Amino acid sequence: MSKKSSQIRLNKFIAENTGVSRREADELISSRRVEIKEDRGLRIEDRKIAVLGQQISDRDQVFIDGKPMKNRAEHITIILNKPVGYLSSRRSQGGLPAPRQGQHCIYVLKCSDGSFYIGQTNNYKQRLIDHNKGKGAQWVKSHLPFEPIHWEVFKTREESVRREHNLKTGFGRKWLKREYEKGCLAATRQAGDKTVYNLLPTKYRSLKTAGRLDKDSSGLMILSSDGDLIQHLTHPRYQKTKVYEVELDKPLQPLHQQMISDIGIDLPDGKSKFQIEKYRFSGEDSEHLTTNRSSMELTERQGPPQPQFDKTGAGMGMSSGSDRLNSDACEESFTENHYLVTMHEGRNRQIRRTLSALGYDVTKLHRITLGNYSLDNLEPGEYRLVN
Repeated sequence: MSKKSSQIRLNKFIAENTGVSRREADELISSRRVEIKEDRGLRIEDRKIAVLGQQISDRDQVFIDGKPMKNRAEHITIILNKPVGYLSSRRSQGGLPAPRQGQHCIYVLKCSDGSFYIGQTNNYKQRLIDHNKGKGAQWVKSHLPFEPIHWEVFKTREESVRREHNLKTGFGRKWLKREYEKGCLAATRQAGDKTVYNLLPTKYRSLKTAGRLDKDSSGLMILSSDGDLIQHLTHPRYQKTKVYEVELDKPLQPLHQQMISDIGIDLPDGKSKFQIEKYRFSGEDSEHLTTNRSSMELTERQGPPQPQFDKTGAGMGMSSGSDRLNSDACEESFTENHYLVTMHEGRNRQIRRTLSALGYDVTKLHRITLGNYSLDNLEPGEYRLVN
């Protein structure tokens, strides 16, 4: 492997090996807490303070607050079939509101070695900033980076101090560990809601999602430790195809269908345009809708319906050719309210907002394809590793 091909951007390396975001990795670098020991063949350089935008080779060693980082041997990617009712994110959608300035609270940080730091304050946001800058508790400073995983708000400082002491006991720490593994701490829950990380073993809970599905939607999700893969699946410039099965509260008018597919619908964040078409499905009792492409292709091949005659030659109705479908069976396998949506972008709740602007409610939304990945026969709530 050439020298050039073995190099990687430092913030990307930190993000992929710690679970923090690239922006958080840049903050660590800016605060001069990251050092590099460069390998130059026969000579190993002394540690040097890292700088923003720095490239490192696979032979260099990275230190955060004096502690060496371990490089993952290989990336992990999984496909998950998300059920309805699960949140896709750890914090923004799934987390309880963070304490406001002036509110007395306790907070829990998960440090780089997996340990928990427990503290209390009345200025939560500023306390996290101080910890990131290496100020305050020595334990956090020597075990960076960290992730806020829990907080509780109290009316008085005395109550928060009492709760802090309780959590620092052996019983309190066992409770924290158990609730963290269940995904039920403040950063991963909202009024008892569960996240997709509840469906995964603990060893996969540091993986990042390539795009999200809202709580009321289901279907394919990609989670990976590979930042390049996530970038290629989510960045608009790569135009990855996404396919969804959609059920509406009423049939889509032909004019509205043409407006969405050909012209686009104006939304506050820009014009929304995607392909939407009717499709046949099988199995009324199946938990998720399934596309019957063969039925679609058969209808297209048969061409326009031909007249049907009785023995006297009188017209009896219309038939669709030699491969005639029984009309009753056709009604059972076709519903006017079911559609297939194909799009190349993925703004927040874009399909729901687009159809809502035209007066429709989406009653089901199920993703079946993202780029080259598909659900196949994966059951709801199940996952599989991708080679």
